Amino acid sequence: MLITGWVLLVGAHLGLSARIPGPTVVFDEAGYLGNARALAGGSLWQMPFSPAYSGGYSLVLAPFFAVFHTASSQWFAVRLVNAVLLACVFPLLAATLRRLFDASPRVALTGALVGAVVPATLAGGQSAIAENLVLPLVPAALLAGLAATQP
Repeated sequence: MLITGWVLLVGAHLGLSARIPGPTVVFDEAGYLGNARALAGGSLWQMPFSPAYSGGYSLVLAPFFAVFHTASSQWFAVRLVNAVLLACVFPLLAATLRRLFDASPRVALTGALVGAVVPATLAGGQSAIAENLVLPLVPAALLAGLAATQP
């Protein structure tokens, strides 16, 4: 069930972001995409009004920018990375609910599905923003913390 849900969510995210032809959130996307391009060995983007951005999300994108060189193929890679990351919210939330809160399988799947389809999770995949990495990292960090405390 988790794998099926994950695959369906990847498809849903790709479908929702298909109509977005390129970056639309000016400062955030310029910062993260510019970092990824620089990390991949490309030239720096000129971002005169953009503040500095941390490299976490850009590190995830950089390998794809090193492989894909056209703007359209890089944007598709961003959309694919976002879809995979955001679909991971579903199994990670299910595992968190099961392990941390001792939820039944049915409650865990239901709660994870709700968390995976809330507007904030669905809308993020349409932009190159760090939240796409942060959202799955929250339950992953909870699971890691739980594992670190278990004998």
